[in-house]
Amino acid sequence: SLGFTEGEAEGNRLLGAFYAMTDNTDSAIFYHKKSLQLFNSIDDKRGIAVASAAVGSSYAISDQFEYAIGYFITSLRAFEEMNNYSAVGIMYSNVGNLYLEQKLFDDALSNYERSIESFKKTENLISLANTYGNMSIALRELGRVEESLEYIELGLENAREYNNLRSIGFLTESAGNTYLDMKQYERARTYFSEAKNVYEQIGSVRQLVQLNVSFARVEYELKNLSNARSLLLATIPEFEKPNINLNRLHSDALELLSIIETEI
Repeated sequence: SLGFTEGEAEGNRLLGAFYAMTDNTDSAIFYHKKSLQLFNSIDDKRGIAVASAAVGSSYAISDQFEYAIGYFITSLRAFEEMNNYSAVGIMYSNVGNLYLEQKLFDDALSNYERSIESFKKTENLISLANTYGNMSIALRELGRVEESLEYIELGLENAREYNNLRSIGFLTESAGNTYLDMKQYERARTYFSEAKNVYEQIGSVRQLVQLNVSFARVEYELKNLSNARSLLLATIPEFEKPNINLNRLHSDALELLSIIETEI
């Protein structure tokens, strides 16, 4: 009502951030786009960069990569023009994540390396934890397991220094997946349990659903078919709830349940 467009744009951005943190992706996209439109109307460069990144993140969460990457690149270039190395580091990491999701692991690693270089030009080292974690995933997928574990440890050291619970959860989950791939099932279960404790603390329902499928995989590999089956039967209905957005994992869970039913 004051005609204060910058404030209106920022208010919409924060609404979008709230909905993103509560896993309401459609509403997050709506408010972030409204924010971007308003920042564009007043040619606010920083606002455009931040809002573009937010729209891209919301699309990425819902696996709409073709939309996400365009918004990420727009944001990245804008932050580079402003010499905002912290934001540049975040955006290179985000682009790397898109390549990671599409199994383009070498491209992902290249962007993560640029992300780390940018972060090290700043004092904002808290975001390094997630980049290290994502690098570990790309390295694991490329068969470079020992390097993968080294980056997980670097990430955990950083996350614990800043008491970054979300990153601790993500990294311990990643460690569990690495040990699962290495067929060290008890060690995998230990890391998954630590991740579960963290996700319960911060109330991340989406991550808890994901972890339950990981626990089921461990039980399956240990030939505890009944336990694995029970976990999947309890978890699969959770995928139908609003804002979970784990379609590929839902498919994987159903496939694993089908295998277990056949073996039983």
